[in-house]
Amino acid sequence: MRRLFSRASCSIAAVTPQRLHYSSSSSAAPTTEAPVPLISGAPNRLVRNSSDTIMTCTDFVGSSGAGNQMSPQRLAGGEMLGLMDTTAAGVALHHLTGKRFQLGVPAQTLPNADGTFSATAGGAVSCATIGVDNTCFVAPVLHGDLVDVSGRVVHAGSSSIGVFIQAHRLPFLSSERTLVAEAFFSMVAVDSTLKAAKVVPAVALHTAEERALHARYAEIRDAQTKNNAYFHSLEGADRNAHIADINAFVEENSSVHHHHGGSSSASSFAPLLARVPVSHTVTEANRHFNTAHLNINNTIFGGEILRWMESHATYCGRKFARNRHVYSIGMHSVSFNHPIFPTDWVSLRARVALTRKATIEVDVRLTVEREGSPVMTNRASFVLMNTDEVGRKCRLTTGISIEGEDDRVVRHVAMAKHRFLHQKRVYDLMKHHHNKEV
Repeated sequence: MRRLFSRASCSIAAVTPQRLHYSSSSSAAPTTEAPVPLISGAPNRLVRNSSDTIMTCTDFVGSSGAGNQMSPQRLAGGEMLGLMDTTAAGVALHHLTGKRFQLGVPAQTLPNADGTFSATAGGAVSCATIGVDNTCFVAPVLHGDLVDVSGRVVHAGSSSIGVFIQAHRLPFLSSERTLVAEAFFSMVAVDSTLKAAKVVPAVALHTAEERALHARYAEIRDAQTKNNAYFHSLEGADRNAHIADINAFVEENSSVHHHHGGSSSASSFAPLLARVPVSHTVTEANRHFNTAHLNINNTIFGGEILRWMESHATYCGRKFARNRHVYSIGMHSVSFNHPIFPTDWVSLRARVALTRKATIEVDVRLTVEREGSPVMTNRASFVLMNTDEVGRKCRLTTGISIEGEDDRVVRHVAMAKHRFLHQKRVYDLMKHHHNKEV
């Protein structure tokens, strides 16, 4: 299928922090003063408007032959992640070069605001995905649906670009689009040697919506720093205290309240039927990617990596729940620590990190061998929903146990709990904003 790319405006305007004045047609009318735009980016760089970076990719997803016309199959979340990653890359390249479909551009053609030129040792620049955060699948997508994925730049650094992505279904029975997914992508400008290139233009944020998205992105980056610090703080902590705390959390958040006589004070709990050691939830896979999966940097396309990770996270969750109707509803974060090449033999390891009433969190790691030692290239945390055959969420009958697990497993489960409590607040805000169940 052909992909159609569009953007809201064809003009690329350089703006300055100075106030802009707009005069009415009448010379006697007073001059109004527009708010000063918020500038995100390194100093002395060309500045582009966030609205000028908007780009949309519209395409059919999946296979129109999956399932039947009366009951088409639900699309895997990894397919949407791949399309969202492609769009994020297009937005980042557009911001970087000022042109659509510009696969690589000589660094000397990227002017600074003062008219001078930036240069990199590699001679040309492109971009690569380095992280995806706060991914949320708001509503299911079916095979054969027409979907548009749009994005815009909401943050710029010296070499980094923050892109906000939203995906909508375009139903043929209604003129209204349906929000199905959103995420924040972190991209980095790289030269031909895959080193960060400090040539990214700044971005001007004019509207309240643009500023709010910039603030959300900044909060995500701050939360990542705090999460890393919290994980390191777990080393040497009281193991027994962590185990007791996690067991209480899993039991409280996995049990179903039964109310008698309409009084909450008389409620009782339906306990989990079984607990499975975290080490028993591990699933593994390995493969190599071929040249069809290469991106413009001659490394494996991030969208293909996301598809593979999501498919195995879903398999891990289904095996744990003993239910084929388990689907991705979100992804806390994914990191791209090192590139993957077609010559790499990639190993995948997935395991359940946390369970609640109807949701399962699965951690997925990819490793390759470099110079005789394993190197972790990617890590992601997926959130899955346990449902019945018609898509209604249903309670898990199995929970996790960390009794007898090594200290590293205990720390990872404690980290998953910490991450969940933070993300719950974020998802509650999204539910309030979109008035939908996340």
